[in-house]
Amino acid sequence: MLVSVAVQMGGWFSSTPELALEWLENSARTFLSVLIDLSYFTVFVGWRGQTPGKMLFRLRIVRGNGREVGYGRAFVRWIGQILSALLLGVGFFMIAFSRKKRALHDRLAGTYVVRLP
Repeated sequence: MLVSVAVQMGGWFSSTPELALEWLENSARTFLSVLIDLSYFTVFVGWRGQTPGKMLFRLRIVRGNGREVGYGRAFVRWIGQILSALLLGVGFFMIAFSRKKRALHDRLAGTYVVRLP
């Protein structure tokens, strides 16, 4: 409902309502995508140290001392993933050249990915 009201108002104040609608649609789509991505990675990693994919492959994210990650570090780790993507994937390629197999987001958050027995 809120979106439809905003679209209507955009049409009233815009000389080209189609452009206003397109801008609003793109903005809403981007906002929802970021919110879903943030929620997925921060909540799962902060709550259990695993996303569903990591659960499937028996992997867990832990702090350097082996303790739980927590929501704050999970958020920092998510920001690091975005930074890695913005750097054209260089942050992810760090895994291949790191002795401890840590990506940029792991270094920023002080985390490791470990294999469960």
